[in-house]
Amino acid sequence: MKKILFTLIALGIFQCSFAQTDSIEFRRSGNDDYIISIGGYDILMGQEGPKQKKFKMSCKPKSSLDMFSGMEMGWCNLVGTDYAGYAQQDFLDCKNGLRSFHFGVDIVKATVALNQSRSLYFVTGVQMNNENYSFTNHVTLGYENGKIIPIPISSDYKKSKLVTTYFAVPLGFKWDLFRETSLTAYGFGGVLMESYTKYKKPKHKDHGIDGLNPFQYGVGATLSFDDYGIFAKYSTSPLFESGKGPKAYSFSTGIYFNL
Repeated sequence: MKKILFTLIALGIFQCSFAQTDSIEFRRSGNDDYIISIGGYDILMGQEGPKQKKFKMSCKPKSSLDMFSGMEMGWCNLVGTDYAGYAQQDFLDCKNGLRSFHFGVDIVKATVALNQSRSLYFVTGVQMNNENYSFTNHVTLGYENGKIIPIPISSDYKKSKLVTTYFAVPLGFKWDLFRETSLTAYGFGGVLMESYTKYKKPKHKDHGIDGLNPFQYGVGATLSFDDYGIFAKYSTSPLFESGKGPKAYSFSTGIYFNL
């Protein structure tokens, strides 16, 4: 038993040497248990009976900082629409399926363990969220007299859409449920980086749409199975600034990939 303990400690010291840290900590857990922390590893040594010994080792790091660690691909839609004050009541209707497309990337992702078993983490970082809302009707969006308005276009145009890109900071928690399965729930807040309308063919594109909400905030969740998962994201902030357009809220869902 001593040989096993010495071997584990030696492995921990070896890990420390490559991790460039000399953090070695001894602490007591319970009446007869002791924990040795070496280079991010925890060795639990205790007495369960007169002759029984137990060892437990956690190899998960206490914290991590990753670049471009995840990607979202799915569909988006505008929900909760209220066209009060507008004669046309459907110009924000979006096409179903992947013709209205969501694409997201975890540019930076930081996690910090909150418990000894490394099953609960605090999660934050920087995300990029891109929504392509493909309109059902032959309209594009304009801005006149301080208000978003629908502008009819010829039926010869096959596609008309609004595109927004927000950079957001999520704040939430990740739970490791079992094996390679985890659940992440978070709130997020972001700023508008780019927007444009486009219809084709021939191609016509207008950048910097007035009246869009410069800020976005909402909630989201991801259920991951090893390197894949599913996500859902809902913006609790309206797409347009108050009084400048219909009330409409972004919702997206799809597949999540761990990169």
